[in-house]
Amino acid sequence: MVANTNTGLQGLRIVSFESRRAQEIGELIRRYGGEAVIAPSMREIPLSQNSAAIDFLRQLEAGKIDIVIFLTGVGTRALVEAVASEYPRETLAAALGACHACSARSQAGCGVKGTGITAGHQRP
Repeated sequence: MVANTNTGLQGLRIVSFESRRAQEIGELIRRYGGEAVIAPSMREIPLSQNSAAIDFLRQLEAGKIDIVIFLTGVGTRALVEAVASEYPRETLAAALGACHACSARSQAGCGVKGTGITAGHQRP
């Protein structure tokens, strides 16, 4: 193993909100001399235990949500999967059609393409 001479982060405390690769990011920060503070921004739970997604759809169907913004393809696909047992894609698409659905990227880049969901507004 080659000794590491990279000290570009020496003396700095670096906070990482990475969830999936938290351990690797922490090691990378330490490798460059920084002090890693790992605070994952999300906690992954099994889809079968994701009651928040079902609650979201109930509120959406009741007309209590005006705008939905899809930021990532992973999140969009996770939503579709999480509610699939109670909300087939057609039902989800209809509920989203009653509000303003937006994507922060292209529909393909946000995972909307292929789900039956149409984002009416996209960031240019």
